Amino acid sequence: MSNVTALILLAGIGKRMKTLGKQTPKSLLVVKNKPILWYSINTLQKCGISKFIFVTGYKADKIISFSKKMFPKLSIKFIYNNKFNTTNSIYSYFLAREHVKNKDFLRLEGDLLYTPNIIKKILKQRKSPISVVQKKQKKTLEEFSVEVNAKNNTIIQYGKDISNKIAFGEAKGIEYISAEASIKVCASLSEYTPNHKNEYAEMAYQNLINQGKDIYFVETDTSDFWCEVDTEDDLKFAKKNFRKYL
Repeated sequence: MSNVTALILLAGIGKRMKTLGKQTPKSLLVVKNKPILWYSINTLQKCGISKFIFVTGYKADKIISFSKKMFPKLSIKFIYNNKFNTTNSIYSYFLAREHVKNKDFLRLEGDLLYTPNIIKKILKQRKSPISVVQKKQKKTLEEFSVEVNAKNNTIIQYGKDISNKIAFGEAKGIEYISAEASIKVCASLSEYTPNHKNEYAEMAYQNLINQGKDIYFVETDTSDFWCEVDTEDDLKFAKKNFRKYL
């Protein structure tokens, strides 16, 4: 899949990380001797991805320095979000729109650990845009849930405020967008983001859904491992369950 670019959003401050987040970006927090971002890059490379775009912000110099030191031969374009302190992931996505337009690309959050099968599975899908979703009961208010139409594998809505009664599962912060679909996604980002800079990246897809366009989903397998490191408890979970990742 050498024609697919990985767009990783890495600008966030990591406010819920407390003291750890003040020292280093979330993506560089260490799990079993390696930073989270190392695992993400390594997993993507195993899936044939060789081109990367990083949107940085908070402590950008550390991310750039790490990337060039650990992956000196990797093709990485760095984009800087100078409003990282007052915006959310949709704004970082917005800043990268012209660099992914007319390209096949993956959009990923920067604080994720995930197994290669998740990437391989989404890249096999013929429909796009498509989100990775885990079917599960909602356990916390922090989960970014989805309501779906299971008959045609489309998403009806994204959000943290979706009730457990109608929530199908959790959006995993990983999407695949084909070159053809990238045109409407980038148009949605241009249209929606200027007035909604403090929202999540997935709301660009919700904007398309509200216009009557389809956003698809693919489910994770039971053997897949995925973890978003938002809090210190998440980091402890990642370290404890690391064998599942391997």
